[in-house]
Amino acid sequence: MKITKTFTLTTLVGFSCFSFLVTKTSARIGESRTTIQKRLFSSGGAEFREESSVNNKTRGMPYAKYEEFFPKSTEIRVYHKTTDGSHSKLSGSGWELHVLYVNGVSELEIYKKSQKITEFEMIYLLNFQSSASYWKKSQESESPAEEPSAFGFDFIRDDEKVKAKKLGGNSFMVYSTELDKGFAEAMLADLKALAPQSVEGF
Repeated sequence: MKITKTFTLTTLVGFSCFSFLVTKTSARIGESRTTIQKRLFSSGGAEFREESSVNNKTRGMPYAKYEEFFPKSTEIRVYHKTTDGSHSKLSGSGWELHVLYVNGVSELEIYKKSQKITEFEMIYLLNFQSSASYWKKSQESESPAEEPSAFGFDFIRDDEKVKAKKLGGNSFMVYSTELDKGFAEAMLADLKALAPQSVEGF
């Protein structure tokens, strides 16, 4: 696949914004479950369907702490894909993809690799989510103080509709700003409501 770049690889680490083009791209956040699964399954991917397996894989994920605030229409699907495109047997090396769907539309995705994600792979993952916009590497100071964020972020799309965050060396999370803000506001409201009872009697 031919890549046209407007930056060097060091730009990803050393500068505040970057953009790049790949000959064939499409946004993932905002896509329907049908579209995502069709693309994934045609590339040899498979879905974890056993409940115990899904529960084990979702335990400890960043989104898990906000489960009580999930909209009623939320569902989490976990998939597996090999790195070489061969048919997945739901085991061995490769990628896990966690997708949080709301009303059948992707609002959060976590890409977890069995080995460290390379800088080249991260560039492609970001580009898949770029839509017609571009990504900026964000500092915490760039986020308005009044704008709550459940997850924080390392990158934000220029249209401010999607954020991304590195989770250690082998995982990468992409999510809608609306979902991020919604979880943060729900958590803050819950903490505020619990505060009086918590300190009663002091």
